[in-house]
This record gives sequence, C-alpha cells and structure tokens, in this order.
Amino acid sequence: MSALILGLVYDLRSEYLAAGYSEEAVAEFDSEETIELIAAALTRIGHRVERVGNGRALARALADGTRYDLVFSIAEGLAGRAREAQVPALCELYGQAYVFSDPMTLAVALDKAAAKRIVRDAGGATAPFVVVQPGGAVPALPFEFPVFAKPLAEGTGKGCEVSSVCTDADALSRTVAALTARFAQPVIVEPFLTGREFTVGLVDGAHGIEVVGVVEIVLGAEADHGVYSYRNKEQCERLVTYRHADDDTARAAAACAIEAYRALECRDAARIDVRCDADGRPLFLEANPLAGLHPSHSDLPIAATLAGRSYDWLMNAIVTAAARRCGLERVAAAEPAVRRKAGRPFVPVLHAATAERADERDTLAAAEAVAAALEAGGYASELVRFRPEPAALEQLVRRAPHAVFNLVEALDGDGRGACLAPWYLARHGLAFTGNGFEACLVTASKLLSKGLLLAHGLPAPALVADEDARCCGEVILKPVWEHASLGIDAASVMPAIQMARARAEREAQHGLAFFAEEYLPGREFNVALYGSREVVTVLPIQETLFVDWPPARPRIVDYEAKWAPHSAAYRNTPRRFGIETGEAALAQALAALAERVWAAFGLAGYARVDLRVGEDGTPRVIDVNANPGLGPDAGFNAAAARHGLDFVALVGQLVEIARPQRAAA
Repeated sequence: MSALILGLVYDLRSEYLAAGYSEEAVAEFDSEETIELIAAALTRIGHRVERVGNGRALARALADGTRYDLVFSIAEGLAGRAREAQVPALCELYGQAYVFSDPMTLAVALDKAAAKRIVRDAGGATAPFVVVQPGGAVPALPFEFPVFAKPLAEGTGKGCEVSSVCTDADALSRTVAALTARFAQPVIVEPFLTGREFTVGLVDGAHGIEVVGVVEIVLGAEADHGVYSYRNKEQCERLVTYRHADDDTARAAAACAIEAYRALECRDAARIDVRCDADGRPLFLEANPLAGLHPSHSDLPIAATLAGRSYDWLMNAIVTAAARRCGLERVAAAEPAVRRKAGRPFVPVLHAATAERADERDTLAAAEAVAAALEAGGYASELVRFRPEPAALEQLVRRAPHAVFNLVEALDGDGRGACLAPWYLARHGLAFTGNGFEACLVTASKLLSKGLLLAHGLPAPALVADEDARCCGEVILKPVWEHASLGIDAASVMPAIQMARARAEREAQHGLAFFAEEYLPGREFNVALYGSREVVTVLPIQETLFVDWPPARPRIVDYEAKWAPHSAAYRNTPRRFGIETGEAALAQALAALAERVWAAFGLAGYARVDLRVGEDGTPRVIDVNANPGLGPDAGFNAAAARHGLDFVALVGQLVEIARPQRAAA
C-alpha cells in the first residue's frame, strides 16, 4: 500500500479543561502525548499525518475544500448519545473516506441497551437488563441481586464504581438516583456477573475478522473490588494486571466478541468487553468501536502487545483495513502524497548560506531539497534568505506562512549568528521548524553545552585547562562556537602538553576561540531525534566506521571526512545501522542518554546527539546539534529513511511538529 494522507481528528483533553470543563466530562478525551504517539506511529508505517483538531476544525477544513485519503478520527464528541458518530457523519456529508465504523454503529454502540438488544436479537449471548429513565422509579427486576448499575451512554468506566454493585433494592435506588443526577441520562441495570472479565481486540483482516488478542483483566489488592471502574482504568499501571489469555474460556470469549462485532456491523477495528457468569459462560457487556489507542495505557494496544504484536502492527492493520474497504489499498506508488486544496499552505525555507565553504554549500543543497519536498508534499514553498532586520521579517509575516522551515546554520559564515533566526521568528509570532533561541544559543557554544551537560550530570569528556596538561594524556582542540567540524582536522588531537601552543596557533589561523577536552579514542555514534519537548522519537542509531584507517591518524570525523567527497577520510568513514539488533543493551543506553540530553537542553523539533563509547563501555556526549543538516547525504535523513520516513514524509512531519510553536513563542 502506498503512502496515504491521513487527517488526524481528536478531542484534546487540555483544550477542554482550559475552557472550564471538568476532569470527568473530558475523561474520554486524549492527551497531547497520545496524539503525538499516534501520529508518530502512523508516520513510521509510511503515511503522512495532518493534525486537524476536533470535529469543528474538520468541518471547517472540509467546507474549505481540504480532502484527505482517510480521516483517522479518535474524536469522542462532547454531547449526546450520538457524539461519537458526529465526525463520521460529517465525513459522509462531504464524501470523505474515514477509518472505523459508520455513524449508525458508533451511535448504537454508545447506547449500551441498544447494543445489547442488537447482539441479543442476532443470537449473541448477553445478560438481561432494564433501563431506568431519569426521574423514573426502578421497575421490578427480572433477575436477582446483586446487580450492576451504570450510565447508559458513557465510556472509559465513567459512572462505574464500587457503589455500582447493588445488593438490594434500596442500594439500587440510591445508586440510580445518583447516576441519573450526575450524568443526566438513563441508567442500565443488569445482573452483576461474578466470573472472569476479558476485553477482546478485533481487526478486519484480509480474510475476515482477526483477533488481535484476548486480555484478562485482573484487579489488584488496592483496586476498586469487582469493578473495572474509572479509577481502575485511569490508574491501571498500579491497580490492574493485564494477562494474555488463550485457554478455552478465553477462546469462547473471543467467539462471543466476534458475534457482537458482526451483529453491530463494526468496521476496521474495535474492542469488545466480555464477562463470564458464575457458570463460566462469556456474555457480551459492551462494544467500543472507537477504542483508545494510547500504546501503553489503552486496552486495544495492550491486547496487541500481550499477544506479541507491536503498536505499529496494530496501527498498520487498522489503516490497511480502512484502505482496503475504501478502495485505497492500491493507490499508485507514483502518485505523490499531496494536500489536495486550492491555495496551498505556504512554507518558506529560511537560510543564510553562501557558496564559499563546503558546509555552506551543503546547507544550500538542503534548502533546495526541503523546498522541493514541501512542494511534493502539497505545500507552496520558496527559498528566503534570512536577514536580521525587522523589515525583512515583517514582509514575511505579511505573507502569513503556515510555518517557516528554518535552515539558518550560520550568518555570514559565523555559527554564532544562527540563533538569531529563531529569536526573530518567535518575536514575530511565526511558527517554525527546529529549536528555539535558547536551545540554539546553548548548543552553538560547545562550552555552554558542556556546562549544561555537567550541570545535569550527563557524561561528557572533561575540559582540560593549561594547568592540567601534565596530568592528562591526549586532548582534542575544538572551536568554541563553530559547527560542521570547522577548524577540526587530524592535527587537532595531540598530547595535552602541546595544547597551549597549538591553541594559540589555531586561534590565529582561524580567528576563532578554541578549547581543549580529553580525547576519547573509542567508537562514535550519532543519535537523531525528533518530536516535541514532551514526546520524542529516537531514530535508528548510526555508527561511524573507520575503515582501513591509518594507525597514526586519530579516529575523528573532521572537516575533510564530512565535506570532501573525493577524500580517503570521507570514503573510509561510512555509516552503519543495526546496533539495535546486534547490541541491544548498548543501543538502549545510547538512546536513553540522548533522550536525557533532549530533556536537559529543552530541545524540540529535531536534533542530533553525537556520542563516543570508550573501552570501558560508557557512552559520553561529545556534541549536541540543535539544527542538524538535512542535505542530500545527511545522517539525519538516512536515519529517518531507516525508520520508514522518506524525505517528503520527514519534511512534512517536521512542519507539523513546528505548528504549535506559534503559541509557545
């Protein structure tokens, strides 16, 4: 299946809380972390994700002419029994294909009594029930106590509490009165089932309904007893044990779930809840055709994980099912993924590169490649030269860019000026890719970076002062402010006793300040990362190899090795991936350290952390790059491609990450 454009629709919990809604009212809504994790997974499996927002935002986009290959909606809606059906109904109104069940199924499934009637009439097994209207008396029950009472049309365990288990008529009357007053809706009452409880994940496979996994829900000692309650769900990591179940009862529960899935005409994927009676017979409880998708907190992904399937497998199964159903499975690979909208959003590529140095020429090539990728991805783009002048930025503001793709790595060849671009962009209220002023400033200076690393207890090579020279072995001289290995060559590594004189010579030669740190002769790794400050994705780790390397030459990636394609240093320093498979423990340590650096430096957008691993096996940070190159041979691009992101998808992802920075700035 070719890459699809997916419009991600969701209700963000924080937005509604800020608007004054209660925690309980927005319990079913999603966190920013969940949205970013879903978007990242969809991107990893090869699709382009456009974050749309809630149902109202989708309505505006569709009315404005925007179309997507598929709308991927996890929006729960805010009011009414048909709230989960609002987004799919809107899609059907505009002829927009979408993922998951149709409005009828979503509306019926949210009404627990309606869902049970349909399953029962189709021959499925479910317990008897009665519905009590707000203000109405509890009728005579056709079944015995104890019973269970819960709101008719809520999810996420809302209204399911210890008090929901009622052992007599008085307790039931009190619980029904409290629930109808609290939720302003009917209450469904059914026998309290005392057997095992399962949740069953299902997807539409190529040959029929496929069981993702059957999970038994086992409540811990501190959990609300006997009830998979709102509290138990919200604190599931502490209160609940989830077990993959594959015994005869679990298989019977899966069969019960499949019957309900068919009866309710669910599509693409769903989660079905089943509980056994005292005799061990599985009975349908309720269906969730719009199941939660947090990879470690939601039941459907948990079912996949416990069954030995990855989160990406689950997301791919869902999208593939929808694409197959909508006839999109064989979209031509040659057809570019474009945002089909007249008046394409404008994303200029900002740079300040010249053609005077190889690293600057690489930035120019990167700017051209990014602009082409933006055009291929459906944006309007052009190269814009950065000038730190208010008039120039005001002219850009008047063009109302969707975002600015910032590739300013130096100003007049001086790396110290790179941090001015995010400062000006933020000051003018423009969304932009990459890191902000503070992160760019700190990482532009290797001494500031080292100070921050040490302040956070992050391992790095030690600084070596002149007075310490006689106590040290080899050191490497580096420019304080410059990037791209400028000023670094094979002679940069030397015995510490020689560093004072060498530093003076280099400062005179390059017109730059230099410093010395201990030289680490071990292996070199680069860790590329992208994401928000809170949620970051670590791309596949690459190691720089030193092939047929002269024994007397220090194993460093100097300016020649980076920027002189015809040199032996360039040819003999290839990158290698696959450490995650061959050396999993080391890969985990490198990734964890890079994530700690991301957090300590307040990074966002994308960045690269360079590390060395010495003979003792300890990773140490040798550089932090808040604006890594995206040129044709850039390691960041290679890591993204290894991750399943082609260049167009990578550029589009970085633009979408950039969008929230407007408010943050």
